[in-house]
Amino acid sequence: MSDKNQEILRVENLKWRSETHRYCSILHADFLLMPGNVMIIQQDQQELPVPIADIVEGILDPDEGRVLYCGQDWS
Repeated sequence: MSDKNQEILRVENLKWRSETHRYCSILHADFLLMPGNVMIIQQDQQELPVPIADIVEGILDPDEGRVLYCGQDWS
């Protein structure tokens, strides 16, 4: 059984800028996901997609900030 007070995912001061798309960037993101939480990230349809899931999964490295998965540094 998982601890309901255990952090699943913490994103701290995440910054990322695309090398190919000038206007595609994450300027500052902070969030915490705990067991039982649901999070929806929505962006305007006119905006370029921002790969926040790729950064959280470790596929892309953030320019600044860090990602913690179950308390372990994931970035």
